[in-house]
Amino acid sequence: MRYLPLLALFPASLLGLTINFSDYNIEVGLEASYDVRADGTWEGWDPGVTSWDFSDYTSIDSAWVEVVDPSGQPGSGSFGEAEYCEIMEIPDYDTIYSYFTPSGFGAMGTVEQYGVYTTYEGIGVTAEFSSVRDVFVFPMDVGSTWSADFEWDVEIWPFTYHFHETHDVEIVGEGIVKVPASGEDWWECLVMRDHFTHVDDFGNDEDRWIYVWLVPKGFDGAGFPSTNGVFVISGYNGCTPEFTEYEVALAMRRTTADPDPWQDLTRSTWGAIKATGRFSFIWLPLPFGSQRFPGFGS
Repeated sequence: MRYLPLLALFPASLLGLTINFSDYNIEVGLEASYDVRADGTWEGWDPGVTSWDFSDYTSIDSAWVEVVDPSGQPGSGSFGEAEYCEIMEIPDYDTIYSYFTPSGFGAMGTVEQYGVYTTYEGIGVTAEFSSVRDVFVFPMDVGSTWSADFEWDVEIWPFTYHFHETHDVEIVGEGIVKVPASGEDWWECLVMRDHFTHVDDFGNDEDRWIYVWLVPKGFDGAGFPSTNGVFVISGYNGCTPEFTEYEVALAMRRTTADPDPWQDLTRSTWGAIKATGRFSFIWLPLPFGSQRFPGFGS
């Protein structure tokens, strides 16, 4: 008992960050935008690093998301149980409408995604998942795991195409992060690793690893195909968890969410803060569209 007063001298994250369901800040009207980069390199995932500075990460390409009421949105008739619709604008792709519901209270809860609507070659396409995808399971802290395994069929007259997708998720790190949206502030974060597979009748056979930096009060939807966070980086098809060449990376540029900043973090809390020079991006003049959109291959 003599040691308890010492706990007040240390930030809560030093004792382990937990993101609860109450930190999932979704509401109608929430918007966020991302800078999008394709075909670059980074140093790869290092579990010993606990701070990441993406504040100088900018691009002329961007993605945009908005959370809206599902009523009247394209494809909404197939997702009557959905509480929210997330509209996603991604370079070189038609608008995507993702339907989902968060349910829970306090620490515990889930975010369940029912499917998406988009267009392909001018034809409306509805993907109704055979079982809900658990996008997030709360509470989350380092070591948390969950998975999703679902299928759907798409009719593009006169054919029906079958799709199968899996996500094996683990929270693999925690610390602090800067992105363009955070300005000079540091945000507490967890790092989620998603092992993603996808096969379909178009001949796509995908096996990728994706890292996502998650910030309390910094969510903007459910995300498809890559779960949303303040920073997302995906390896190429067939990569390993140690990939150093990435196919696409997204850094949050702006958000109407209000994450709690750590404005006074000028010292190390977890060890040496590697705030500069940690990442080096190499560019090739290839469009973001060179990445196949899982589920609607070309």
